Amino acid sequence: MFSGHVDYYTIGPAVFWNLGKLVQDDIVEVRLEDGTIYRYRVIGKAAFDSTDAPVDEIIGPTSVESVTLITCTGTFNVATRQYSKRLVVRAERIFEDAASAPSASAAP
Repeated sequence: MFSGHVDYYTIGPAVFWNLGKLVQDDIVEVRLEDGTIYRYRVIGKAAFDSTDAPVDEIIGPTSVESVTLITCTGTFNVATRQYSKRLVVRAERIFEDAASAPSASAAP
């Protein structure tokens, strides 16, 4: 899971400024410092009220290897300095070849 600002009052657009533009089947790459790249395909996107988002569903376990990206969206409340909603994008890992895919071995 990765979370980041959509914007920041002294900076403007931040790391997840364009997160809302992702659509189903878009590719997300996670690049590690050692040069390793993990690729994920977007499978869904939803906005939840910040006060009652289904946290267990958003950050809980998944049945397949996936990444969840979270940022703010909705209306900005100047008094509370908070956005009204949270944008959640889920993407599933793409395995380039069979050798790198997780095995589905039977339990003993």
